[in-house]
Amino acid sequence: FAAGLNYWQQGAGNYWGHNAIIRMSPFLASCSLPVLPGREPLGGRILSHDFVEAALMRDAGWEVWFAYDLEGSYEGLPPNLTEYIKRDRRWAQGNLQHVWFLLADRVQPISRLHLVQGILAYSSAPILVLFVFLGGIQAAIDHFRGHASSIPLASAIVLALLTLLLLFGPKVLSLLHVFSQPDLLRRFGGAKRALAGVVMETLFSILTAPLLVWFHTRFVLKNIAGQKVVWNTQTRGAETGPGWVQTLLEYWPVPVAGVFFGILAWWISPLYLLWITPLLLGLWLAIPIAQLSGRSAVLRNLFL
Repeated sequence: FAAGLNYWQQGAGNYWGHNAIIRMSPFLASCSLPVLPGREPLGGRILSHDFVEAALMRDAGWEVWFAYDLEGSYEGLPPNLTEYIKRDRRWAQGNLQHVWFLLADRVQPISRLHLVQGILAYSSAPILVLFVFLGGIQAAIDHFRGHASSIPLASAIVLALLTLLLLFGPKVLSLLHVFSQPDLLRRFGGAKRALAGVVMETLFSILTAPLLVWFHTRFVLKNIAGQKVVWNTQTRGAETGPGWVQTLLEYWPVPVAGVFFGILAWWISPLYLLWITPLLLGLWLAIPIAQLSGRSAVLRNLFL
């Protein structure tokens, strides 16, 4: 993924993580962050500053390269899904603030594209919910009128193929990239473990994607409603996640909503329920998924 991103970005890349690891004089001279108009959450102090700093560096005439081939990283992921979602709550507010920079005079087109992508990382969730909602209404209208689906079969097939290409194309290209470099493949544990890792990551992503859509939609709506978040220190390095009771208290609305949507989909049409099951499955299994995400030793023992 990183190699492909670097291929397309070239010298118009972004900072990843907190910011540039080495604060050289061009960074110090160019990356003073402004205070945004209005109040938080969409105004005030900038929370997600790395994309903005990269845009300021580009405006000052410097190139920003993504060093994708470095071994290791100083930016560790949160240790479980709960902490990951808490971090996303802060990032959602920070990325939505970037709307202001789309109106700025000296932001270069490539930087505007990066900022749009960052905004869509969270605002795409309510857009997807609206898409599914409108699709459900159309399915209900077609079913109760006794009509076949009003969506042409060819269009549905094209949409499905494009979706599969966008979701799984980067994974296939990543595998080809790793398998083309024997030394890199050995660092991933060899062919079998690399393939097993891709399969497990794909399954986990399918199950967690509906959960992230659920929470990201809530975050965007809360920000629009004026609820702001405080940027606190992130939890790192924990081997286990929250206990079952805490997970149940935090996630119980998700499977309840999933069951409700499943009953509603069945009422519309059993075929429609089958079509929407990949989205509902992650909601139904939200609590065990959140628990498993914090049990790194389970999968480590399985593969080692």
